[in-house]
Amino acid sequence: MKQVTTVLKCLINNPNTAFVIDADALNLLSKYENPFIHIPKDSILTPHPKELQRLIGDWKDDFEKIEKVRAITVKYEINILIKGAYTASILSDGNCYFNSTGNWGMATAGSGDTLSGILVSLLGQGYSSHEACLLGTYLHGLAGDLATEKIHPHSLVASDISNFISAAYCDLTK
Repeated sequence: MKQVTTVLKCLINNPNTAFVIDADALNLLSKYENPFIHIPKDSILTPHPKELQRLIGDWKDDFEKIEKVRAITVKYEINILIKGAYTASILSDGNCYFNSTGNWGMATAGSGDTLSGILVSLLGQGYSSHEACLLGTYLHGLAGDLATEKIHPHSLVASDISNFISAAYCDLTK
């Protein structure tokens, strides 16, 4: 774990571009007193609620959670996607969007990794971090919805979602 921490510090201290930060990287960042000062501008963090709690502390209700995250995204010029049934994209401009695609079957191991891969791909194609957040969460959810037309949500795995990304793009461009 010490080597991972060293590599993460090196990357963050020498940023050339926005990062997509998920899973263990979020957990490592949460060990800092103020983790957000270490994150390059325009980066995208993708915590689930427990990871978010480690980063920002407790909240009374969903409204307070969104407002705490909004203040952070604006102050540090980063984007945070709170993964859940209706993933919330809270962007560096202070706007908050809730994704309308996706289903409960997507709450499966590796689904967040699939989302991160989509986000990295969109950034690599030249989309802005805001565009990547909104398009990425929509495509990810749509791929999950299309997958459950063929596969029961109980048996959905991350590779099923990945297998329907192309179909989601096709559906989006009709």
